[in-house]
Amino acid sequence: MLIERLQAWLINRLPSRRLAPRLSLTEQGLLAETADARQEVRWTQIDEIVAVRADQFVGDSLLLLIRFDGDQTLSIPEQSEIWAQLTEQIPLHLDAALQHQDWALRLIGDAQATPVTVYRKASPLG
Repeated sequence: MLIERLQAWLINRLPSRRLAPRLSLTEQGLLAETADARQEVRWTQIDEIVAVRADQFVGDSLLLLIRFDGDQTLSIPEQSEIWAQLTEQIPLHLDAALQHQDWALRLIGDAQATPVTVYRKASPLG
C-alpha cells in the first residue's frame, strides 16, 4: 500500500506528467490547463498551424504545432482527446485553412514526412 502510493507520487512528479496540459475546445478557441496555469488561445490569435509526422518505434504519430501571439507554441498530438473535434473545427474558424483529409493524406503519403502548413494567417497589407 505504501509502495503503491509512493510510486504514484513519483510518477506524478515526472516533468512530462506535470507539464502536459489538459486540452479542450471552446467557441472562442482552445483551452490548455495545468494544475497551476490556464491558457486560452482564441482562434483570432492563431498565426500558423503546421502538421508534422513523427516516426515512432511502432507506427507514426501526427502532431499539430499551433503558433499564436507571434512566439507562443502549443503542440497537440493525435492521441489527444480533442484531436477529432479540433481537426474538424480548424477550417470552420480559420479562413483558408486546409481540410483535415487534405493535409493528413499529404503528410501520411509523403515518404520524407515533409511538414504541411495547415493554416497561415494572411499578412496585413502595407
